[in-house]
Amino acid sequence: KHADVVSQLSTHFWNQEYQPTLPDPMSLILGLFRDPGDEVRIREELAKHGYNNERIDTLIKTSKSIPSPDEYKNLFLRGEITDEELHAGYKKYGFTDTEITHLKTLFYPIPNYPDLVRMAVREAFYPDYVEEYGLLNELPAQFLEYAGKQGLSEEWAKHFWASHWELPSILQGFEMLHRNVITPEQLDKLFMAVDIMSWWRDKLEAISYNPLTRVDVRRVFKMGIIDREEVLRTYLDLGYNEEKAEWLTKFTEMQNTEADRDLTKAEILSAYDKAIINVNTCNDMLLDLA
Repeated sequence: KHADVVSQLSTHFWNQEYQPTLPDPMSLILGLFRDPGDEVRIREELAKHGYNNERIDTLIKTSKSIPSPDEYKNLFLRGEITDEELHAGYKKYGFTDTEITHLKTLFYPIPNYPDLVRMAVREAFYPDYVEEYGLLNELPAQFLEYAGKQGLSEEWAKHFWASHWELPSILQGFEMLHRNVITPEQLDKLFMAVDIMSWWRDKLEAISYNPLTRVDVRRVFKMGIIDREEVLRTYLDLGYNEEKAEWLTKFTEMQNTEADRDLTKAEILSAYDKAIINVNTCNDMLLDLA
């Protein structure tokens, strides 16, 4: 062990005295890139590693950084390099012309599933609908330009634009229908655009209309416009359960005869006392007797 220590100390001494250790070749090449003016000395150092000038040239060429395949793609899409320059760049990575042609098809993305679904429900794939509702209105040319520089075709860019609009709410759709601003067919298209299942659409449209008020149902029943079953159905539509709807239907029937006026008033007050109806309902019914 003593001899090993002496040997190491001797090695350290002579290394310090003569400094024979050379930088590794890659460090020398990096030094050349950082300071091209030092090329003569760096070539001499590389020669000490056993490289001749031809091999040094090869080492320099293969060590030089070049754009990645993805960077070549982006440069091509942005119009910064030609198709020939793209092929030349890809060939530096060992791709053949056929492989490059195939790879170029991947430059132009297809939207993902959620985007495709959105485009479909927003009718972006139907030219007649796009035209009727002006889905491509206000499309700026810059959008198509910069979308293209990211690999998006004009067709897909237009589909994205056509499907980006905010839509009226369902309640607003109901209001427009009731005011005769839109047709039931147009409301159905709104249902589709906001992803309402077709099974629910006619049912939602049906409940968008207000049922008769408590006062009105008694009036139209008294006029003979609706029958008892329709009275009961109306109270159910107003949210009463079957038992209370039946009570209210009986109240309505009693009000049809003058002789039952006092009894009806008593029944109304009794229903209020039993919390069957609230104070507003009670007042409406009493006023209706006047």
